[in-house]
Amino acid sequence: MKQKISLALAAVAAMCISITASAHHGDPDKFRSEKIAFITTELNLTPAEAEKFWPVYNQAAEEKKVALETVIKAYKDLGKAVNDKASEAEISKLTKAYLDANSAFQTIDNKYLKDFQSVLPAEKVAKLYLSEEKFRRQQIHRLGKNKDKEKDKDRGAMFGERGPRNQKDRP
Repeated sequence: MKQKISLALAAVAAMCISITASAHHGDPDKFRSEKIAFITTELNLTPAEAEKFWPVYNQAAEEKKVALETVIKAYKDLGKAVNDKASEAEISKLTKAYLDANSAFQTIDNKYLKDFQSVLPAEKVAKLYLSEEKFRRQQIHRLGKNKDKEKDKDRGAMFGERGPRNQKDRP
């Protein structure tokens, strides 16, 4: 029975990976599905672990989302104050608010460490943090590839499908 459930989870993870293999172009649902599939695969969660893990992970992710929104707002406020040449006191206040928001965001992983350790073995908790970083880097790499493809597409339109000629290609 447990093997059937594990196979079903693996199949769902594989489907999520194949469905989201194409670039998600800012679609949060596709991004979330891809991340879930990636983490599930990397951690090799048992059904019992998954049942306990995902509620904790989702709660931490929601806190991170709210904290990140606060960081972004503080960053924008600080940037606007600097651009508008606000007073020293206002810039100091906004700098502190930005650093405090960053600090609050950074502490979320520490806050949830014990919760993760209560539902997963230490090795899988470590793999969680490693897989999140691996996923983040993979997304950055993909984003860079997509930008390169767009540049190549723009060059193709500018120079025709062959692209610019090199000196040695000239008649």
